[in-house]
Amino acid sequence: MSKPVFRLSFSQPFLAQMVTVVLLCGLGYQLAVATWRIGEMLYPQAPIPAQPHNATPQATPAEIRFKTLFPGWDKETAPVATLSSLKVRLAGVIVSSSPESSLVIIEQDGHQNSYGIHDVIDGSQASVVAIKDDHVELLNGGQHEILRLYDDGATSAPDALATTRNQLLKEPKKLLEMVAITPVNKDGVMKGYRLNPGKEATLFQQSGLQPNDLAIAINGFDLREPQEAAKFMGQLSELTQLDITIVRDDAEKNIFVDLSIK
Repeated sequence: MSKPVFRLSFSQPFLAQMVTVVLLCGLGYQLAVATWRIGEMLYPQAPIPAQPHNATPQATPAEIRFKTLFPGWDKETAPVATLSSLKVRLAGVIVSSSPESSLVIIEQDGHQNSYGIHDVIDGSQASVVAIKDDHVELLNGGQHEILRLYDDGATSAPDALATTRNQLLKEPKKLLEMVAITPVNKDGVMKGYRLNPGKEATLFQQSGLQPNDLAIAINGFDLREPQEAAKFMGQLSELTQLDITIVRDDAEKNIFVDLSIK
């Protein structure tokens, strides 16, 4: 049985070093690409046979999978979701190809907790019904609500960082111009992420990284384990420095990145 594939997204307004944005966004982007490719293999588009003029249109594979996850939910009758009224912030999401393994990180009163599908948000009646790349769908008192990942507009980082971060979120392929991040698998086991400079190598060089470094952990959290990545995401808003563990010349080394606002 194939293992679930995960996509990581985050909302992190406190990073003051561009290399941090590149590394974290880049890892998430590579995971998203991997998920998209696997999805194409699992659900290839089959030729659509000709139907009689009066035939009832058949559901698409995507609609079939959606209705399997949410029985009784039809596209024509699906309620319109509104922005959630909860006094919480969506800090991060981990989207798995296996929906029951997806997680969200929600911040409430300065504390962050992780929730899965059907879990009830602390101190509320709202439960998680769907987890997407950039938002979570809730059922709150019979009302369908949405909590978005990037709604927090305030940032303590410099304007240049915020602008570049927004550009990266809109056009993630630009990450490849700064750093090339390649997932490394051996015999179906995740070994880490190979890091190499992109077209713009300045940030890469300033970080202390070297070509072909293999990133395996950040701040002690193993990047090769999705659950460890979820724990790391839960601490993003409190980070003051990064300790990136890499493998170089068959030996583990640590790269420190200062995240304090200068």
